[in-house]
Amino acid sequence: MATDSSNNGNNNRHHQHHHHGVRAVATTTTDPRRNEKRAVAARGAAGALALSVLAVVLQSAATATPAWGYFTNPDAGTAAEKGYFGPWRQCKFLLYGRERCGQGVSRFQPVLAVWVAGLAAAAASTLLAILVGLAVLQLAMASSAKKVVISYSTALIGKVALATLATSLAIVAASLFALQTDDRANSFVVSRGEAFYMQIKYIEYLDEYVIARVEILKRLKVRRVHDRRSIKWLKGHLILTEEDDEDNDEDDDEDDDNDDSFAGVL
Repeated sequence: MATDSSNNGNNNRHHQHHHHGVRAVATTTTDPRRNEKRAVAARGAAGALALSVLAVVLQSAATATPAWGYFTNPDAGTAAEKGYFGPWRQCKFLLYGRERCGQGVSRFQPVLAVWVAGLAAAAASTLLAILVGLAVLQLAMASSAKKVVISYSTALIGKVALATLATSLAIVAASLFALQTDDRANSFVVSRGEAFYMQIKYIEYLDEYVIARVEILKRLKVRRVHDRRSIKWLKGHLILTEEDDEDNDEDDDEDDDNDDSFAGVL
């Protein structure tokens, strides 16, 4: 009886040692994959940060550029005026390449919608600046595989939300500025300036950016569902493995098969 109990104890220690060895091997083999995935995630986050910086630069440039539109009244003869205007500034061209800026420098007066368009564009720039901050946090989390202030998914969702709001505000800004038409009462003809077309290009760029972020969110959601299913299967497999370990009547070959399966799911 003593000999049988000692043999059973040796077999149990052998099985436990074998399980620990399998776990160690599995951990060693998965570490390179984990590091590779972390490197890929870091490169993706760095690319997203670069795109975010480009977006805020484009929007800020469109907001700060004074020439949203040009005005002229060629039919006024000697009283003809030419100049440019935007939400924050209005200037009239003078002789010899000079210009005079300020309120009341010309008989042409922009409508109130132009000023409101500037506010919408400035708000879009502010949201994009916050988006860049989230992109920095995302890069830090992707590089360290640790939570930084907020979770990775929260940062990604926040970026999509901010980009969507910024795009909406940019569309509002362009639409409001489009309300500025020719001033027929004073014979002024209005044309669109560089900042307006920059705003349009920015809307196209950010629209593609939002679509790309939404696709990433969809993939992340699908992956989480798959991971949850894998965890449920893994838990069921571990329960079966523990039951097999408690059954001392099975032979060594069956135990080896269980060890191989356990190593596969790790």
